[in-house]
Amino acid sequence: MDFAKGDGTPRFNPFFIPKMILDIAAGQVSMRHNLRGPNYAVTSACASSTNAMIDAINLLRLGKADIIVTGGSEAVISKQV
Repeated sequence: MDFAKGDGTPRFNPFFIPKMILDIAAGQVSMRHNLRGPNYAVTSACASSTNAMIDAINLLRLGKADIIVTGGSEAVISKQV
């Protein structure tokens, strides 16, 4: 098969995966500050920050972590007309 000539193999933008990874920010923060342990992002609309903090409390309560960095933010991104 000859991928360069367009043999029908699906092509994806090289930024497809980074654009789709929800927890890329959490990963960047943990790598920059050499943090280890549970690392993920919570998505639950306007309650995401609260859910993230509740998850952090539960991880501490269950002894899964000694210290947790948690929080949230909101950004409305829209195309201007």
